[in-house]
Amino acid sequence: MKEEYLLEQKFGKPRPFNVPDGYFEQFEAEIINKFSAEKFAEERPIRRWLRPVTWAACAAIAVVSVFVYFRNANVGTDVVASVHADELSPAYNDNIVDELSDFAMLDNDDLYSLMADE
Repeated sequence: MKEEYLLEQKFGKPRPFNVPDGYFEQFEAEIINKFSAEKFAEERPIRRWLRPVTWAACAAIAVVSVFVYFRNANVGTDVVASVHADELSPAYNDNIVDELSDFAMLDNDDLYSLMADE
C-alpha cells in the first residue's frame, strides 16, 4: 500500500485512454440502431419433419453396420473352417501330433535315458 502511494505521488495517475464527452449517454441508442428489429424479424421456419428423419437415418446406419460386421465375421471363420489342415501347411500332419503326444507322456526317467542315448 505504501509503495503504491509513493509511486502515485512520484508519477501521478495517468489515464492513457480518454472517452469522448457524452459517449456513454448515446451508447445504448447507437447499439439499438445498429441491431434494429428489422434484421432479426425473419425467423427460420420450424422443420418438424427433420427430427424423425435424423433418427431414422441413425437407425439405418446402425442396422447396416451390424449387418456388415456380422457378415464379415462369418465369412472369415467359414473360410478357415472349410480348408483342411493338410492343405494349409505340410507341417501340420499326424506324425507331428503323434510325436508331441509321445513327448507329453514321457516322465523324467524317460527323458534322462533319451538324453543319455544321444
